[in-house]
Amino acid sequence: MFSFRKRERIAADVAIEMYPRRAPGVEWKREGEEIRLTVRRAPTALARTLALFFVIPEKKELSLERFGAMVWEMADGTVTVGRIADRLAEEAGWPKDEACKSVLIYLSMLSSKMLMSVEKEPKAAPVEGAAAAPPAGGPA
Repeated sequence: MFSFRKRERIAADVAIEMYPRRAPGVEWKREGEEIRLTVRRAPTALARTLALFFVIPEKKELSLERFGAMVWEMADGTVTVGRIADRLAEEAGWPKDEACKSVLIYLSMLSSKMLMSVEKEPKAAPVEGAAAAPPAGGPA
């Protein structure tokens, strides 16, 4: 089960060895160079009750530009922050340390919006021969 823990400060040299993972339940699709994220309101009793008194949207949509889309696609829990920064540096022609800082700041922003988490261990690979389930909220 995916859970959001209280955010803790992590040193940059430790963070680059961690594995960012997209939050489950966030639907996304590529639109050209951008990615559109759709976050639906949780169907809880509290949300339904509040919706009786306040205008609460059923969903919220966000667009990630080219850089954000690249980070989002690679953040599947199997690739380290450092590898994502290396790819950004290569594609954008940025110095490696600047790319690393940018990725860390971007992941922090996504994490604060509860769209991403960063784990110490990689996501477990599927067992060979087992039926693979399509990624939740993956590209349509």
